[in-house]
This record gives sequence, structure tokens and C-alpha cells, in this order.
Amino acid sequence: MSVETVAHKIEEKPKYVWKLVWGNILLLLILHIFAIHGLYFAIITVKWETVLWGYFLGFITGQGITAGAHRLWAHRSYKAKLPLKLILCFFQTLALQTPIYDWVRDHRVHHKYVDTDADPHNATRGFFFSHMGWLLIKKHNDVVTKGKNVDLSDLRADSVVMFQKKYHKIAAPFLCLLLPALVPWYFFEEKFYVSWCTACVLRYVLSLHATWAVNSAAHMWGNKPYDKDIKPTENLAVAVFAFGEGWHNYHHVFPWDYKTGELGGYRTNITTAFIDLMAKLGWAYERKCQIFGKPFLYHAPQALTSLVSSASAASSGSLSNIAKLPKLDDDDFFKESLENSRNQNEEEGMKNEASPSLIQNKINKIVQKIRFLSMLTNSGNHNDDDFQKERDAFDKEFEEDFGKEELVEGSGYFYNKPDKVQIGAKQETTENNRININPANIGVFFMELIGSLVGLAYGAAAQLNYGGSTTAPPST
Repeated sequence: MSVETVAHKIEEKPKYVWKLVWGNILLLLILHIFAIHGLYFAIITVKWETVLWGYFLGFITGQGITAGAHRLWAHRSYKAKLPLKLILCFFQTLALQTPIYDWVRDHRVHHKYVDTDADPHNATRGFFFSHMGWLLIKKHNDVVTKGKNVDLSDLRADSVVMFQKKYHKIAAPFLCLLLPALVPWYFFEEKFYVSWCTACVLRYVLSLHATWAVNSAAHMWGNKPYDKDIKPTENLAVAVFAFGEGWHNYHHVFPWDYKTGELGGYRTNITTAFIDLMAKLGWAYERKCQIFGKPFLYHAPQALTSLVSSASAASSGSLSNIAKLPKLDDDDFFKESLENSRNQNEEEGMKNEASPSLIQNKINKIVQKIRFLSMLTNSGNHNDDDFQKERDAFDKEFEEDFGKEELVEGSGYFYNKPDKVQIGAKQETTENNRININPANIGVFFMELIGSLVGLAYGAAAQLNYGGSTTAPPST
């Protein structure tokens, strides 16, 4: 084929036609008008019971999106038993976003083709487009084409997902925009219009913006300690607003991690707390966690659970607590870990192909990391040169033992297998490169939160001043 023929074929590539979806534009405009009215009621007249009801609805619908559609169904970062699946499906329906099936399809495309024309909310097209503008125009041709090729066989085999897909158009509007208003009106003697504007519309609009902020703000403003060559960032404000979804640089490098973040406690990752609570109840299991270059399952060993608890105590207490961790040559510890793992796999009808030596080697590395990070936490010297040298040496040793490959087992759900991941999420610089949250230091938390909010407001204002480019059709 000649150069001229190739050039001609390239020129014949269909141009992207930029078409407004007026139905969505009018719907979102009306919703925001009533949401502003609801905000007025929330400040001036609404009863405190209605406010609490709105907060409760915001929490459960948020879990439907974050713990359900995102971490469970889109990334398969943990497994859920039927009761939890039904609950999360109900919560996600109440959120009135797209059905789980469509939500997961778009999200998997987003991860596989992040910030390209095939990304439904491509952040390179500006803040407004990635935040909500992508809903106001027809999808790019690449989004439609790539979306048809995404593997959704796991969803089609899930009866809960397919049942919701069938009845979503009927159930979701009723559950989101009518039923919540009836509770304050009937039980709290709230005026129905006030109840509807606050508990339904205002709460719904705020939850939409929380989700949208992950696509926009968390792709623009923040640190990039895990991969500086991608747009997703670590954004504390989004993490708080979106129940832990703001640690986005980490998430795009390690999408299989059920925590979607390495640092921070439950207060900046409420969804992780929710999943861990469900695990305590026995409804969530096989939580995948990224540990120094390898995905690791939290599911098995009670000894490992004890290990993690001991590590938490060691991290927050004195150096003497580290002595409570299992010794690296503790045969009983490894035997118990292996036996528990085998027992659980047999109960689930799974074949355990891991050898005892492999499991022992992995747990060795986990113990080493916990000891290392425990000593780091208690030393208080997070950014000094000596610590960085120690961590570099530790990362190199781990890389020699395990290598950088095989970060994804089989893929299918995670797509973006990183080929240049820094093992252990090593930082290139030590000053102001990641958000370190000490649970005892509330002042640092609020300073970072205010700083992130100011940055978010500044960036939004800048986009308004130069908004012409945010809605322009991308070049193809």
C-alpha cells in the first residue's frame, strides 16, 4: 500500500460531529434551579430531621456508586455475597445515575483509554467537559466504538445487574426523585415542596457533582506520586467529597485495589470503611490490595488479619509494639496462614495452586513492609534523605525478588497494566510530593482540605474565564 493511499485513508476518517443533547441540557438546568431553591430551604427553613435524612440518603447512594458500581462491579476489587449485592444494587438505583451495566461499561472504557477521544469524559478537553459537559453532547465516535468491544460477560452473567438493567428506567426516577420526599413529609411534618427540593433534588445534584469531581478535579489538580506521566492526581478535597475516590493517581496505577488509595484513614475513605464493615459481617470477601508491586488478597489468614491489626498498633504506638509482629521464621504463623487459605478456597470451590514456599515468601515481604513502615511512622522523619535511601534499597530488593511484571492476573477488568510502575510507589522527590495524613494531626488535614478546595475553586474560575476551549470539539 502506497504512502498516498495510507494518507488518503487517514483523511477519510470520520470527523467528530459535535451535537448538543438538549434533553439532558434542559433536565440538568431544571434540576440545578430547584437545587438552588433547596439550598435556600436547607439554610433557612428546613427541619433538622430532614437534613439528617438527606445526609443518610447521600451516604447510601454514594456507597451504591463507590462500593457498588465502581469497586465491586467495575473493577472486581472484592467479592460480595448476595445480600450485599442486593443492597448495593438498591443504593445504586437510588442514586439515579446510569444502570450498573452502562456505568461499568463506560468506566472500563475510561480506564482503558483514559484521557483520549475514547474516554467518555476526556479531561484533556477541559474542566467543564470532563465534569458535566460530556453529558450535554453526543458521545464521541471512539467512545461508542470502543465501548462495544469491552468485555462485559461477567455482568451479563450477574442476575442482579441484569435485573436492575431491565427495570432501571422505571425504578430509579421513583426511588430518587419521589420516594425520599415522602419520608420527611409524612414522618417529620415537613412541607412536601421543601422536602422534595432538599431531600430529593439538592441531595441528588450534590451527589452528581461528587461523582463528576472525580472525573474533572481529580484529573487536573493534585499530586502525582505514583505515575507522573498520567493526568489523574491525588486530591484530598475530592476524596472527602466523594467518599474516598479522590486518590486517583493511585487508583489509575493500581485499579484492582479495593481501597483505591494507599494513604489516609477512614475519614478520607469512607467507602473502604464500609467495605471493611461488610467484611466483618461476612458479606464482603477477597478484598484485593496492592502491596509492593503485587496484588494481594486480604481474604484468608486469620493470622494475617492479626498481623494487620498488630501493624496498625505498631504504626500508631511506640516502637516496642513492633516486637508484637510475627517473626519472619515463625513456622506456625505460615502454617496457619496457608491452612486458612486452603480451607477458604475449598469452601468456595476454588483450587489453590499457590505453593507453601510462595505464600511464605509473600508473607515475608508483607511483614518486612509493615515493620519498615511502622518504624518510619514512629520515627517522624518521613522525608529525610536517610529514609529515602532505605526505601530505595527496600524497593530494589523487592524488585529483584518479584520483578515488575504480572501486576494484573488475567486482566479483563483492569485494563491499564502499568509497565513503568514504581515498585512500592516510590517517590522521585520527597518534599510535598504526596499527602501524608497523620490521624493525630487534625490541623494538617484541614489545611490540606482548604488548600484543595481553593485550588478547585481557582481552577473552575479559570475555566469560566477561558471557557471557550472547554466545549470545543476535539480534533480527530
